[in-house]
Parts: sequence; structure tokens; C-alpha cells
Amino acid sequence: MKKFITVKLWGLCLVIGLLSWSPAALWAQTTPGSAERAKGEKAFAAKNYAQAMIWCRKSGNLGNAVAQREVGYLYERGLGTPTNYPKAMKWYQKAADQGDANAEFNLGSMYDSAEGVPKNFDQAVFWYKKAAALGNQPAQKRLDTIQFLLNSDNWKGAVAK
Repeated sequence: MKKFITVKLWGLCLVIGLLSWSPAALWAQTTPGSAERAKGEKAFAAKNYAQAMIWCRKSGNLGNAVAQREVGYLYERGLGTPTNYPKAMKWYQKAADQGDANAEFNLGSMYDSAEGVPKNFDQAVFWYKKAAALGNQPAQKRLDTIQFLLNSDNWKGAVAK
């Protein structure tokens, strides 16, 4: 009976070990800055934005696109740091350069609402289109709204770019 229990426990440990080597688990372990980003997310959840900024910047500097976007958000909203739109744009741009659809949407929003940059529908549409192409639904909704609000001549110019 003892041998049977030992074999069952060993088998259970083997299954658990194999599950921890899933593609998602491997990806999370090999993504640059994932450990630092996890610490940043924990600090953000605890509303310790200064610590979130520290950890997300470390992760972002290692190339983690999600952390780069999060640093941009912290700068844009003034969480854990004074509001700094140029730095927010810089960090969003880093994430967008890696294909982060949410960062692309955030860039579009900043141009759309003239947040730290002059209002520029052409740039807003450019970034919204990139984000929408990656499946970002808020970007697609905003494109639909812009199309409705602008007259056809302005829309044609913005969409052509």
C-alpha cells in the first residue's frame, strides 16, 4: 500500500511539473522584465504608484512592452510621479513600436484629446487604425465616432494617411 501511495504522489508531482512547463508559463518566464513587471503590478494593485513606477521602469528598460505602456500611463495620469505628457508619449511610443495595441490606442487618445500635444486628428486616426488592426475595440469605436463627427472631406484626408 505504501508503494502504491508513493507512486501516486510521484505521478501527481510529475503532472504538476509538466503543467508548469506549459507554453504560457515558459513565455511568462522568458519575457524580458517579467519578474520586475509582476512586482510593479503588485505595487499598482496596492496603490503604491511610486513603487509601481520603479518596477515598471526597470521592466520597461529591459524591453517589456506592457511595462513600457504602464510607465506611460503612470506619467500620463501623474501616478507616483508628476504628470509628464512628453515622457508618457515616449513610453507609449516604445510599447507601440513593439506592437502593443493598447499603447497605440493611448497615443491616438493623446492626439485626439490634445493631451500634452497639439490636437491632431491625422495622428489620432493613424494610431487608432494601427490599434484597431490589432483588434483593439475602443480604437475601432473611436474611429467610427471620428468618421461620424468629421465632414467627409476632413475624414478622407485623415484616413488616407
